[in-house]
Amino acid sequence: MQQKSKIFFENLDGLRFIAFFMVFVFHIFMYFQVKDPSDTFDFIYKALSFRHKGGFYGVSFFFVLSGFLISYLLLSELHLRGKINVAYFYMRRILRIWPLYYFVLVLGFIGLPIFMETLGHAFKETGNPWAFIFFVANFDAIRVIPSEPLGVQWSIAVEEQFYLLWPLVFRIIPRRFLLYFMLAVVNISFIFRYMHYGDYDSLGFHSLAVMNDLAIGGIAAWFAINSARVRDFFRDLPKPYIVVGYITGLVFMYCDNGVFAPMSRLGLSLFFVFVILEQCYSEHSFYKMGRSKFLTYWGKYTYGLYLYHMIVIFIVFMLSPLLGIGNTYSDFIIKAVSSLIISMAVSYASYTWFESFFLKLKHRFSYIVKS
Repeated sequence: MQQKSKIFFENLDGLRFIAFFMVFVFHIFMYFQVKDPSDTFDFIYKALSFRHKGGFYGVSFFFVLSGFLISYLLLSELHLRGKINVAYFYMRRILRIWPLYYFVLVLGFIGLPIFMETLGHAFKETGNPWAFIFFVANFDAIRVIPSEPLGVQWSIAVEEQFYLLWPLVFRIIPRRFLLYFMLAVVNISFIFRYMHYGDYDSLGFHSLAVMNDLAIGGIAAWFAINSARVRDFFRDLPKPYIVVGYITGLVFMYCDNGVFAPMSRLGLSLFFVFVILEQCYSEHSFYKMGRSKFLTYWGKYTYGLYLYHMIVIFIVFMLSPLLGIGNTYSDFIIKAVSSLIISMAVSYASYTWFESFFLKLKHRFSYIVKS
């Protein structure tokens, strides 16, 4: 039996949980209905939600992470075998993505309406089910925003489009031209955003608008594998420079006001690449995410957390009046904490008793495994 190569980036699971938490905070504040909110609470709200944009930043972070990891695996397979087994790649992604994705669709389109009807509330998913089934929900979201419970699935559609395209490109294009292809994708994405400046929905959901994140993650993976100079740069980067890099990126996130919308996504992607490469290679980090057992542990469950949390938030806030929970500050905190804890419990159960069955099958189609 052929020995499989192993790769492992011990700090990236923690980054995944942070990206999820940014999305969660953004979504929980969508239900913020406290009467007469104070200036202090409003300040906290804006700070935690990155001035109402934290959810989009979290999704962008997920895209860059995905672009980096998937491209790293494909490039590693190229170095190992000289070619990409596209069928095996598709099988790995299907086993990871499809079971939970389609299960959540059943919950959203069938289970939740039945549940709401038993409570005496009419509910119907506004998104097009066929768009969800065939992974083009992001284009449907440009026209009709889906209801909150399935509101995050548009990004899974983008990921699936990326998974469909990327291995074919890595199989067909000669290795020496891959970097130029990814740079071309970044430029096409920039041109698209420039041409659609002011069209908020297209900038937020269209594949060409957000593919920049995935391609830049791929470029980072290319340099991480092929450039010792880049790895050495991040390995030897002094701690003060690292701190300045993080501060600069966070200031950019807080001050991004949309005036430079075509450029802002590029700047964010580059910041997230800086975070990924610093966490993977720096020997002078002020903090490695792998040191946090909590972040690393729950980073493994972020796919479930991401897909389930909006359904959980929706149900918690719908049931709260029946449980005597109102709209005070303390009530909102109770609902927010409850939503997070329940999302974590549901995701843990889903991973343990449902997803893990399919994940075990992935290794049959892998040449490189996560150690």
